[in-house]
Amino acid sequence: MASRPIDEALSRYASLERRIDELEANAEVFDLGKSKSLEEEFEELVVEAEIEDDLARLKARVGSDNHN
Repeated sequence: MASRPIDEALSRYASLERRIDELEANAEVFDLGKSKSLEEEFEELVVEAEIEDDLARLKARVGSDNHN
């Protein structure tokens, strides 16, 4: 029972992640002629790492909840 809300949260998270990817892709189309600064590249990497960390925590939580 407890896994259903977690599964729904993961599904919403995945959906949001896909939407963010789409928005980023659209933004990149507009920026094709521009070069990003090194600082901008690092900022993007930090955000991506934070998203990956959040997803890993959610997956770990789902895994530990399914074993209980």
